[in-house]
Amino acid sequence: MTLTQIRYFLAVCKCNTISKAAQNQHISQPAISAAIKELEGELGGTLFQRSNSGLVLTKIGELFQSQAEEFIAHYERMCGLVQRALQESSGFSLGVTPMVGSAVVPEIFRAFIQGNPDAAASVREGGNDELIQMIIDGRLDLAIIAKRISIPEVEQLWIRNWRLKFCIRKDHPLAANETMTIEKIGNTPLVMLPEGFSQSAAINDAFGRYGLVPRVVYRTAQLSMLERFISAGVAGGFLEEDLANQLPDVVSYTLEELPENGQYLIWKKGHYMPHAGKAFRQCVRDMLGQF
Repeated sequence: MTLTQIRYFLAVCKCNTISKAAQNQHISQPAISAAIKELEGELGGTLFQRSNSGLVLTKIGELFQSQAEEFIAHYERMCGLVQRALQESSGFSLGVTPMVGSAVVPEIFRAFIQGNPDAAASVREGGNDELIQMIIDGRLDLAIIAKRISIPEVEQLWIRNWRLKFCIRKDHPLAANETMTIEKIGNTPLVMLPEGFSQSAAINDAFGRYGLVPRVVYRTAQLSMLERFISAGVAGGFLEEDLANQLPDVVSYTLEELPENGQYLIWKKGHYMPHAGKAFRQCVRDMLGQF
C-alpha cells in the first residue's frame, strides 16, 4: 500500500467517478483503476460498487475512507512539523504579490536584515488568491497581499493603502489628455499581469462596466517587463502608484474606476511561526506609518 494509492482512492471518493478523479489528479484513468485494484487486492475486499450516479463506497470502502483520511491528515501534519523545524534554522517562507509588494518589500527587508543579519526568507510570488490559499494550507508562514480579506482562520495587519494608475509613454497620443477614463483608454493596446491576479480582475471589471474588454497584447508577472513595455511605448499599462512615479518617460493617470485598496500582511491563526517569521512580522509592525 502506497501513499499515492491512498490519495487516488480518496480522489475517487470525492469525484464519484474514475474519469473525474484522473482529470483532477492529472493522470490517466488506467493509472487510477490500477491503484484501486491493487488496494482491493491487498485489503481483500471491494471498495466501490457502481450505481446510476457513479461509484459508491461499499461498507469496506467507507471504513477504509475514514482511516485513509485520518492517515493523510496525520501525514501532512508530520510533514508540516518537519518543514517548520527546518525553517526554524534556515528562515521562514513569505508570499508576495509581484507589483504591489515590490513597492514596500525592499524597504521592509532592509530594516529586517539590519536587525536579523543571519535570517533568511524563502519568497514565493503569486496572486492574492493563490497566496491566501497557501497561508490557509500552511504552505506559507506569512504573505503580503494587495487586498483586505475576511477569513476567520487568517489574521491580517494593514500596511498601507495603494492604487493602480494608468501609465503611458509621454509621446503617446493619449498623453494629451489632462484626465483619463476607461472609455478614453478604449481599444488602446495594453500590457497587464496574468489572469488570476486581483489587479487584472479589477481592470476587467472596470472595463466591463462600460461594455468594453481590455485589449491586452502581452501578459507577464515580471514587473520589469511591464515597465519596459510601457516605457518603450509598446502599450499602456497599470502600475502601482509609487512604481508609476519612478518612470521618467511615462505619464500616469488616476482613474476613478479603479478605487484605492489596502495592502496587508497575513498569517494563519495557530500556525507555528519560526523565530525569523515572528521577527519579520514585528518589523512590519514597527515600520507602520513609514510607507
